[in-house]
Amino acid sequence: MATKLEDVYRPFLNSIEDEEWLLIEDSEVIADLLLDYLEKATVDFDICRKSLEIDYNNLSFYDDLDRDEITILSKGMIIHYLD
Repeated sequence: MATKLEDVYRPFLNSIEDEEWLLIEDSEVIADLLLDYLEKATVDFDICRKSLEIDYNNLSFYDDLDRDEITILSKGMIIHYLD
């Protein structure tokens, strides 16, 4: 079973403290921001032994990611968020 993108989004969102995100009413804007940060994090995580290719139809990765890989991606998202 593939890892859902929301499994990476959750630790990212739990790590940031930005009340402005609460003011965004359009969920599509939030989804686009999250996906953008995740795509950038996957590019940075070039030593991952698993494929980080995203299945955009199912909003998941094709491979199963373990907890360490999810943590690395969510921290990568934080870096791009802070940029």
